[in-house]
Amino acid sequence: MRKIFLAIAFLCAFLMVNAQLTDHGIVAAVSEGRGLIAHRTPEGEPIIITISADRSEKGPRSSLLIVHARTGKTDQYWCPPESSEGENVTGGESFASMLSSDGKFFYTMFGDLFLEFDLVKREWTFSKKIEGMVMSFAEAPDGKVFFANYPRSTLYSFDPRSRDFRYYGRLDDVEKYPFSLAVGNDGWIYAGIGTAKNNLVAFHPESGVRIGLIGENQRETGEGYVFLGEDGVIYATHQKKQKTPLFRMQNGQKIPVRDYSFPFPKKAVTGFAFWQHRLNDFPGGGKVEKFVLRDKRGLVVDERGTVHEITFDYKTNGAGITSLTLGPDGTIWGSTAHPFRLWRYDPGKDVIGDWKGIAEIRGGNFPNLVTSDKKIYGALYNGGMVWRFDTSKPWDKSANPSLLGRFKEIARPRAATKTSDGKHIVFGGYPGYGIVGGDLVFVNTSNEEAIMVKIQDQIPGLSTIVMRSLPGGLLVGGTSTAAPGGGSATAKKAVLYLMDETSRQIVFQTVPVASGRDIMSLEVRNGLVYGITADAQLFVFNAGSKKIISQTDISAYGLPTRPGQSLILAEDGNIYGVMSKGIFKIGNDSAITKLADLPEKATAGIAFYNSRLYFGCGSRLWSYKIDKTSL
Repeated sequence: MRKIFLAIAFLCAFLMVNAQLTDHGIVAAVSEGRGLIAHRTPEGEPIIITISADRSEKGPRSSLLIVHARTGKTDQYWCPPESSEGENVTGGESFASMLSSDGKFFYTMFGDLFLEFDLVKREWTFSKKIEGMVMSFAEAPDGKVFFANYPRSTLYSFDPRSRDFRYYGRLDDVEKYPFSLAVGNDGWIYAGIGTAKNNLVAFHPESGVRIGLIGENQRETGEGYVFLGEDGVIYATHQKKQKTPLFRMQNGQKIPVRDYSFPFPKKAVTGFAFWQHRLNDFPGGGKVEKFVLRDKRGLVVDERGTVHEITFDYKTNGAGITSLTLGPDGTIWGSTAHPFRLWRYDPGKDVIGDWKGIAEIRGGNFPNLVTSDKKIYGALYNGGMVWRFDTSKPWDKSANPSLLGRFKEIARPRAATKTSDGKHIVFGGYPGYGIVGGDLVFVNTSNEEAIMVKIQDQIPGLSTIVMRSLPGGLLVGGTSTAAPGGGSATAKKAVLYLMDETSRQIVFQTVPVASGRDIMSLEVRNGLVYGITADAQLFVFNAGSKKIISQTDISAYGLPTRPGQSLILAEDGNIYGVMSKGIFKIGNDSAITKLADLPEKATAGIAFYNSRLYFGCGSRLWSYKIDKTSL
């Protein structure tokens, strides 16, 4: 009898918690296109080949789309093909693809899965799990497919005829990004690599000989670049964005091109498409004039020059939520990534709307947003563009939203907060590709002047990924030791710091937990700073005594979501936390109370309004209703 009673009690508790959880749905039901190749079937029908990238609570997901260019009819192919999950499979991200020179096969990687797709049979014909994610493809004269992967610049090959698959090792012992690849008639493979230190590498597959072609004292931040010219010659430059000095690659060496009387060599069309590169020309004539996967529309020019508009559709889990905040009008505003959408949820009407692709704001996403009066501020990935949108005024391409500045020092923004007096918005983040240690940007909310504040001399090698303001004119910052984008990390442990808002000098810093892991979230209450590290350690820092007064392992709730998005001080005086697996409350006595286990993995946060805690699970907006009787 007692067991039955306990089972009933457990069921009632489960149902009550789930009644407090609400799935509000997908905020932006669109996918991002990863590359485009205009092609024709053996029957001559024009088709558009692209990768659709979306997001689930499990992680990134990819599928192959073949769009019939005359009708818009779309065929969608999920992978791995042997999975019983079908379209629910989580296939990883795709960064590069290639069409074979005979037009029969399409090659790509979904995450760490190398794939071959037969365009005639319309089926996956080869798959193999390997290390990393592909950055570049190149086809050899004999038809072999060579490709190089992030994050260890590893080289592989696949022979479509013999089905032989080979691993050759690293092209560079340190660098992570082999962005360009070319195969010569001389039997050598040539690679352009970056980003912390540029490199040109020659590799001979038969002998295993690897030669670095840029002297160590000449290497600098950037990306070496190789390409096959229309004349059949492989060319290279030390930096992708530079045209000189130009080299010809032959027999494992770089030979200076000293005659600059001819135009810069034109790059041959090889069938390789990196990221969102497009090969728009159909064989035999015609082209893709416009193709926007997220808007499900395109313009195609046929062989006679006539323009046709096509619409198409596909299945998608939607774009992943990267941030959300309480807006000035009692609604929840947020950003998605891949593709970027700015979205808004109205709790009163239970309606989600998005801005349908904002040409005025180009970029990846807003990693965090800040509300100040009627305005919303955000720094955009990738590039550190700081934007302001005035919600009291209509959307105006020329004035609202407004770009306030571009700052490479926070090219990968993370932290965002207001100063204690509300006069400034502060952004922090990681710098650009190959660079270590970020700075800050202060935005004056009265005149909207944005300026960079250098702090690398005070916290070298660290980047600020979360910030909050303390009463009395102090900012508290949490840092990361990471160097995303190919840099080589130099700092060993993340620090918590206090900064004077007026002088903008760091007046105190400490390593809050012994592990030194990144500080992922912060919140402030009554002079105490609550923080969560990447290894799920909750610490409490007394800003007055400058002492860590407690540390608690909260890994039972999972791991923190994105930087700055796991803790929030609510209007009821409690601090609430959202981790990947669960929700908890930190009372005024700093006691932790479990509120709910989550049915799906939380990936983003965090906003509080009208006794509801809002957060993201993949592409979906969720909320948890706070039971006032338990406060």
